[in-house]
Amino acid sequence: GGEKTVLVFVVMGRSRMERTLVMAIVMLVIYLVGWVQGVMPGGEIMRFGHSKDPKALTYFDLGEFLRERQRMEVSQRLEGASSICDRSDRRIRREVGDLSQLEWDSYADAVLAAKNAVDSSGRNIIHQFAEFHDMFSNEAHGSPKFLCWHRWFIFYWESALRVFNPLVTLPYWDSARDAANPRGAQVFTETRAGSGENGTNVLNGKFKNWNVTFAQPHSVKRFLDESILVENSSKIDALLNNSSGTCEFMRLFEVIHGFVHLFVGGWSLPRALNLPRGEMTQIQVSPNDLVFFLHQYVVSTTWRKIEKLNKGVSQFIVSSWR
Repeated sequence: GGEKTVLVFVVMGRSRMERTLVMAIVMLVIYLVGWVQGVMPGGEIMRFGHSKDPKALTYFDLGEFLRERQRMEVSQRLEGASSICDRSDRRIRREVGDLSQLEWDSYADAVLAAKNAVDSSGRNIIHQFAEFHDMFSNEAHGSPKFLCWHRWFIFYWESALRVFNPLVTLPYWDSARDAANPRGAQVFTETRAGSGENGTNVLNGKFKNWNVTFAQPHSVKRFLDESILVENSSKIDALLNNSSGTCEFMRLFEVIHGFVHLFVGGWSLPRALNLPRGEMTQIQVSPNDLVFFLHQYVVSTTWRKIEKLNKGVSQFIVSSWR
């Protein structure tokens, strides 16, 4: 590329010591540029006034983080940016089964690092996101806001994790792949989000015995309730193609989406075992189970399908209020 040509031109014809010095200066400049843009380790962290070392990052306040992100986005708009997204911040999300172990571990380690960071009240990042979801549970569910609100929610979850690892992206679980045998899904294995069923804790993996503090300290429970049918994506596609942008689409989409929540958190199985239902079944605390964030990908993909069908997202959403 052009950068390599310039670099070769600058270095040629000089002594070995001079070449070494020039190369060192160039690499320093490249690193500093990447650091400012948030694509090198420390860039995103320093942008919000924290330590360059993610392991030393012990403070995170969701409110402050969101206000700073919004300030940056408004500033970019005022500077004439056509979009708040650019190539340096492009994020490629991949299905959990398509990730290498190293890629999954990078995500999991970012989550674990984030869990150790707390706000001034001692609430860690899991608590803060779960509480935020609970605060808006009535507005974000059972209404046309469901798609756009949750799309926004997982984007900022991913953005928050990038404070701890600027290169991490949010994986997703495509439950449609596993509709025939959801209990056998790779996401519920030791190498991913951990196994656990019939009301047990998370039994293994990096999230073993996953403990949370919202709304009170407890361990996350999973059921993998086979009495619940995990629908495949064709149902959503058929619903979308046959919808004219009415409340019916939003209501039925949320029901189909909710089947996976009921499968993970349990519906009839907890009653049979005389146990309380798991987090994923309870709207107010569902983000306590990290599978919540992996499942929400269908929100973004459905939003994108609306765009591709030329329905016009804003018009589609507004018409859903009628």
